[in-house]
Amino acid sequence: MGIICKALKIGLFSETYDEHFKKYCEVANWYRCKAIGWVESKYGMVKGGKGEIGIMQIMPATGAILGYTEAELWIEEINIKCGCQHFGNMYVKFGCVIKKAVIAYNYGGEALTIKINIYADDYFKHLPKSVQEYWNAWYAAYIALAE
Repeated sequence: MGIICKALKIGLFSETYDEHFKKYCEVANWYRCKAIGWVESKYGMVKGGKGEIGIMQIMPATGAILGYTEAELWIEEINIKCGCQHFGNMYVKFGCVIKKAVIAYNYGGEALTIKINIYADDYFKHLPKSVQEYWNAWYAAYIALAE
């Protein structure tokens, strides 16, 4: 394993926020939410290019729908809590199908619904390449964490 791969693996397995992921992720197992945090921000409290905030890269509008202010989203625990709630909502909305919930977290629930309505079970190959890559990165992180 190369130096870069080792560094990425060490980062993926960081336990810094495990307490929060375990506390707030209610979708089968907490590694699912932890993998989202890794893919979204590598567990960094950063601002994304479209205004997303923190570890879970929460859009301020999504946070507001879930009852959080933009300032609160900069608090690590609240950011993770909000992200876990949002993921849980997507999980329920898409019939408890993990793949659809993960994609909806990244792509948006309404945008995914439109693709599913148009393409049915063939929806995945009609998603933007960046969304397909997001799914692949999430799946790889989740499998590594769950081993």
